[in-house]
Amino acid sequence: MRTLLIAILITLGVSTIAIAEHEHERKKYDFYWSNMPTVCALKPVVDEWIKDKEFDPVSVGFGRENGQEDGDVVYAVTIYINPSYQMAAVVETPGGEEACIAFRTFDLKLNPNLRPGSNT
Repeated sequence: MRTLLIAILITLGVSTIAIAEHEHERKKYDFYWSNMPTVCALKPVVDEWIKDKEFDPVSVGFGRENGQEDGDVVYAVTIYINPSYQMAAVVETPGGEEACIAFRTFDLKLNPNLRPGSNT
């Protein structure tokens, strides 16, 4: 019984150290939730707005569960640009019926160091 108790205590101690080290690796930020001024509609309505405003998709990125690279995809953000150099970001969830326009900006200026066809 004493051996079992020692084994359990050692296991708990190692687990606690591993968890503490893992938590220490994550840098903390002073983030807070906000009420973003977004507009949402059924996906076909947002698609119609995108077409009417002549937006073309230029990139897509995926939000993952708990902000972890290996998490399941929980949302997608598509960035659009139109010929008037307006930009819009549309956020949608897999299997969801609606999409939200997170922002629309005007007078877009592109980074001249970006290279077409690369990830930089």
